[in-house]
Amino acid sequence: MDHLENNNCYGKVILLDLNMPKLDGLGVLKKLNDLGQVEELIIVTYTTSDNESDIKTAYQLGVKSYLTKPDNLTELSALVSVLSEYWFNFNTNVQG
Repeated sequence: MDHLENNNCYGKVILLDLNMPKLDGLGVLKKLNDLGQVEELIIVTYTTSDNESDIKTAYQLGVKSYLTKPDNLTELSALVSVLSEYWFNFNTNVQG
């Protein structure tokens, strides 16, 4: 949070876990909304939670995508590969 509060992070991709100690991912999203930074970031929730309430709240708070962590390394590798390919090769974004 310190880094996000003190640096220009426009257009940065953040993989956000909902299950973090101290301040959980939904708390981070609420704080980013309070700071007016959600729209400047590409926030992808990456978590073990497949709870419908968590998913709905995360989208309401501004995440661009909600990914549930895979159960094994092969699926994780495939997910990271597809995510990287999409955001960096296919997604079109106008900055400024």
